Amino acid sequence: MNPSPEGAEQGWQIAKISDFAKTTSGGTPSRANPAFYTGNIPWIKSGDLNDGNVSEANEFITEEALKSSSAKLFPAGTLLIALYGATIGKLGILTIDAATNQAVCGIFVPAGVETKYLFYFLLQHRRELIKQGAGGAQPNISQGIVRDVEVPIAPVPEQRRIVARIEELFSHLDAGVAALRHAKAQLQRYRQSVLAAAVTGQLTQAWREQHPDTEPAERLLERILEQRREQWDGCGKYTEPVSAEPLNLALPATWTITNIDTVISGIEAGKNFKCEERPPTEGETGLVKISAVTWGKFDELESKTVTRDDQIREEHVIHSGDFLLSRANTLELVGAPVIVEQITRHLMLSDKVLRLRFVERIEKFSLFWLRSKLGRKEIESRATGNQLSMRNIAQASLRAIPIPLPPLAEQHQIVAEVETRTTAIDHLELELDRQISRSNRLRQSTLASAFSGQL
Repeated sequence: MNPSPEGAEQGWQIAKISDFAKTTSGGTPSRANPAFYTGNIPWIKSGDLNDGNVSEANEFITEEALKSSSAKLFPAGTLLIALYGATIGKLGILTIDAATNQAVCGIFVPAGVETKYLFYFLLQHRRELIKQGAGGAQPNISQGIVRDVEVPIAPVPEQRRIVARIEELFSHLDAGVAALRHAKAQLQRYRQSVLAAAVTGQLTQAWREQHPDTEPAERLLERILEQRREQWDGCGKYTEPVSAEPLNLALPATWTITNIDTVISGIEAGKNFKCEERPPTEGETGLVKISAVTWGKFDELESKTVTRDDQIREEHVIHSGDFLLSRANTLELVGAPVIVEQITRHLMLSDKVLRLRFVERIEKFSLFWLRSKLGRKEIESRATGNQLSMRNIAQASLRAIPIPLPPLAEQHQIVAEVETRTTAIDHLELELDRQISRSNRLRQSTLASAFSGQL
């Protein structure tokens, strides 16, 4: 052992984990024998680690599986760390006897070192551990890296005091973060209530009373149909829009109900082909991914680079102002729409990202409708597919989605009022995110203070 760390009280020593603890990893019983997974021995995988106590398992193995594989039974109290995979560096303390797979390293902490003390120390040094494991196809923290970690060991009473103090401070931080996340959830509910009021006319009730002579939506719809015929992008003879389905909504008298097919002149889709998995740079062309339109704002970095010039189609290039929508995704995200505000890269539509061409400038109200709970219900009810992870909405189904149509002047007012409110919500969410990030930094500074003897 080495002398005390700078700033620590007398009695501290620095030691490698290999100086005071043993480590080993588990293994995976053969999946070719399903009977191995019908027992009552909890089998813990790296994905089960959550930086806390591990008291439950999703799978269970038999005694025979344990004997016929390199899986090992670890006793309650064993400190676990994920060596590789998506949860690399995640930690857990077993509160049950359990077996583990090869991606989990068990650290057996002897008397003289508190398990939670070492747990919090490794939590503080997770980034350094992952950095040491980088370099291969995927980061891999070897047991050698774990064993070589140097730990400042305080006397046992001091270890217990430090653990208690960390958990006291973390408890306060947890309560604060929970309050911040609750506030974020409240903002999301408020955002949805704004959209609901916007697409049903409640948001502009006072405005309508002040503007009784506004041109009704029926006149706007007539004008849209006239322009639709003029702008027809279909092949061959002009096709009349499909009839609008009814909407069970109490709408203002000056509004009407139509559908997506009626208010657009066409839907465009691109192609999908093998690309280089990185966003395009200047002078290159990219193909957008579904994730470019998934999260409320167009993200041009969610794209891949086209490698063959003969696959570039200028008619598929995305421009500022385009209304884009995902044709395929999970049920909660299929049909997610965005309006492209700004684009600096040369990007094309893919086969799963559609562009809708609206006849009149009603894109923003349509965006509000499709993002509202009422609009989402219409989208999800038309999505098809057997896989929970991927649903599709066909163009014909998309066209049939009913949509309330306010007078154009009222739409402009709706857009102004919604954007004012959502801008305020965005600012508040950003501030809440800053506070959550600050809490995470405070956790790290708390741990740093603890293991330098300053807590």
